[in-house]
Amino acid sequence: MDGEGAPVVISPGFRWKALPYARNPARGLMALGVVLLAGLLLALATRSAAAGAFAVALLLASTLSYFVPTGYEITAEGVAVERLGQRTLWKWADFRSVVRQGNRIWLSRYPGNSVTARIRSVRMDLPERGDEVHEYVRNRIEARR
Repeated sequence: MDGEGAPVVISPGFRWKALPYARNPARGLMALGVVLLAGLLLALATRSAAAGAFAVALLLASTLSYFVPTGYEITAEGVAVERLGQRTLWKWADFRSVVRQGNRIWLSRYPGNSVTARIRSVRMDLPERGDEVHEYVRNRIEARR
């Protein structure tokens, strides 16, 4: 992670970890409550504990990036994302656009900022000094055009 008060130099090898749940635990607990409630309601409606458990597992899997730490690394080849021990490298040449919204950026293989482009994009939760990361990533993607 970037150091407190230290200047951030964004270059290949820069890395950080993000855990959105830690930024707002109350929201995370509320989301977890909704997931459990949905599972309970489905179990009661279908009279099947297995259906309720399956619904909870499916909903938790779809929100996994919110509840588990995710590591990010800027590399010379692209952006590496590591979650639960699985590392994926996304190459700079794969991306056509970058969109920032708050403390997140979406790296997309499609131009523009459409809903479908975001669904099929790589989301990165930025470190505290996300402006430098966003600028570096944007410049790398624009240089490839």
